[in-house]
Amino acid sequence: MGSGAIQSIFFDAVGTVLHPTPSVAEAYWQVGQRHGSSLGLEQVRWRIRAAFAAQEAWFQAHDQKTGDLEEQARWRRVVSESLPDVPDREQCFADLHDHFGRPENWRLSDGLPEVLEQLLSAGLTLGIASNFDGRLHRVCAGFPCFSMIRHWVISSEVGWRKPSPHFYARMGQETGLSACQILLVGDDPLNDLHAPSQYGMHGMLVQSPACLKKLAGQLARPLRVAAV
Repeated sequence: MGSGAIQSIFFDAVGTVLHPTPSVAEAYWQVGQRHGSSLGLEQVRWRIRAAFAAQEAWFQAHDQKTGDLEEQARWRRVVSESLPDVPDREQCFADLHDHFGRPENWRLSDGLPEVLEQLLSAGLTLGIASNFDGRLHRVCAGFPCFSMIRHWVISSEVGWRKPSPHFYARMGQETGLSACQILLVGDDPLNDLHAPSQYGMHGMLVQSPACLKKLAGQLARPLRVAAV
C-alpha cells in the first residue's frame, strides 16, 4: 500500500459490530420490573433517550473527558433517571451494569466474522474504537472473531470520548499510522464520520447491521466520506 492508503480499520462497537439483545429499553424495563418499577416499556424507552441525551450534553460541557469513575457515575445517572421509581436504585444499577457486561446479552452484526477475516487477509490491521467502557473486553471475549482485533481504543481507558480529537489521536498512537491511513467504521454520523474526517481520518457510516457485508468490496474505492 502507498503511504496514503488505508492500512488500519477501526470499528465502533455498540450499534456497529455488537447489538444488545434484548434491546437496551427492554433490558431496563425487565430489570426495573424485578425491582418494583411500575413504568411501562414505552415510558422506560422515552426516559432512556432523555437520560442519554442529558449525559451526552454533560460530557460535551466537560470537553469529553472521561475515565472509569466518570463512566460509573454516568451509568448510575442513566439508571436513576430511567427507572426513578425503583426502591433500591443501587442494586438496580448493579444488575443492569452486570447485564450489559455479559456476552450472552449481545449479538454480532450479520457476517461480521467473515468481514474481519477478509479485511485481515487483505493485509489490514483491525481495531475497536468505542465510547463503551472496560466491560467491552469481557463482552468481546465471548466471541472468537474478536481475537482478530489488534488495537483497542476505549474511551474510559484512554481518558477521552468521541468526538474529542484526543480520542482519534490515540488511534494513531496505537497503530503508529497517520490519520489519513486509518478508517473508522461506525453508526454515528458525528462520532464516526464527521469528527474523524475533520481530524484527517477516513470515516464510513454503516446504515444497518447487514451493511458490514459490503465493506470488503468498498476497499478499492475512495473512503473519506462514505456510507454503506
